[in-house]
Amino acid sequence: MVGVNGKVAGVASLVSKYGRFDLKKDLLPTHGGMKPEDPIRVSELAEFVYCQRAWWLKMVQKAPSSAEAREAQAEGELWHQQLGARIATTDAYSGAGYAALLIAVILLVLAVWSWLR
Repeated sequence: MVGVNGKVAGVASLVSKYGRFDLKKDLLPTHGGMKPEDPIRVSELAEFVYCQRAWWLKMVQKAPSSAEAREAQAEGELWHQQLGARIATTDAYSGAGYAALLIAVILLVLAVWSWLR
């Protein structure tokens, strides 16, 4: 499977080269801000696969992000909230559609049954 920019192979090669590869334990200094036992979030792994240097700056060096990056993140969060609302609406319409279809089938069966009697 290929990830963002096809860079999953980079992590996979580390795994094949060193056996078990622990993202935080193997890349973080012991005096860094994160502890090796902290869980790895999927978004964090995606960030690492996309740009290992940016991940290191953010997670290890605790470098502040730029104003552009914060603005882009705010826009992304808003977009995801709007998408979630659209999906919820679509799910509601889908459920109503299935209910209407079920009622139509029941009415058709009753109509055919009463016509055949």
